Amino acid sequence: MPLTSISHYRLEKKLGSGAIGDIYLAYDEQSGRRVAVKLLRSPQPGTSITNSFFEKARALSSFTHPNMTTIFEAGEFSGRPFVVLEYTEGESLAQKIAAGPLPMREVIKIATELAIGLSALHQENIVHRDLNPSNVLIDRTGVVKITDFSISSVGSAQALAYKPPEELQGHADIRSDIFSFGAILFAMVTGKAPSGRHVEGTLLADIDETRTAVPRFLEAIIEKSLKPAPEERFESVNDILEELVRKLPDTERVRGRTVSAFPNTLAFPMPVPTATTLIDHRLGKLDDSLRRLVSSLKLGEKKRLKTLAVSMIAITFLIALTGFIFLSGTVLGFAMAFGGSLLSYECYILARVSN
Repeated sequence: MPLTSISHYRLEKKLGSGAIGDIYLAYDEQSGRRVAVKLLRSPQPGTSITNSFFEKARALSSFTHPNMTTIFEAGEFSGRPFVVLEYTEGESLAQKIAAGPLPMREVIKIATELAIGLSALHQENIVHRDLNPSNVLIDRTGVVKITDFSISSVGSAQALAYKPPEELQGHADIRSDIFSFGAILFAMVTGKAPSGRHVEGTLLADIDETRTAVPRFLEAIIEKSLKPAPEERFESVNDILEELVRKLPDTERVRGRTVSAFPNTLAFPMPVPTATTLIDHRLGKLDDSLRRLVSSLKLGEKKRLKTLAVSMIAITFLIALTGFIFLSGTVLGFAMAFGGSLLSYECYILARVSN
């Protein structure tokens, strides 16, 4: 008998099936919204698949971001684990890539939004571990959303093409997601997933085979992201994001010819990064740097550093407040208010990473 409901979710249609489960479009009878329900087969409790499933669901359930699908609930139904996610109308990046290489402007737009979502995820100390085109959705308005809809087998060829060497050995950190990001970027510009030989130095030749004019800075991002050794890749997605943002309006020289990354003939709008976005990602880089610095300190040193940072928060906040209240409308007042606020936030980051 066909499955018609899971708890208070009325199943409307099956969106996809794979080796480890199914995805359904469902109607939530309590909230009145349509959702996506990912239902696994019937693995034994305590297996690695089940544990990984619930571990990721718990990590993401309290996390919301415009470039991430929201997880509403995770549980079990008749012994089968399920998770309820925000339903995104649109198509997966895998579907786009299947049609061939993407236009360069679209590549950079998707890569930028993907990097923003991934950066936010990493700021929460969450590693995706299964980033691939099937887990990247583009909604009907063009917004990119990272999800975890993958229902293919963990060892499938499609999934393995986007996994770094160390993850196949059971180790993963944010640099593992950076490898997957580079593999996705490669697939967008070539129309095909990278294989093992692509990591060995033939990336540029494979890109050339597509006869696609690829800006050199994108080639550099792909090459560095796909380094076999994690320490040779970018340390943070913020480093990639800074490169993308810096190059957004640029005309790039590609193999002896000049190519605009944003030709006027392309119709869809390209979002222009705001000052707030740029400041946020500069602070994200500061956060990454401070984490690396603090991790090298001893416990006693960390405690003294946190005490100092908390004290500096109060001092810099008073400087900002003084500039805002008593010197409002003057250049000095603006400098004190803006500079004090920025320093106060930096001290807050320092206090946070000193825990």
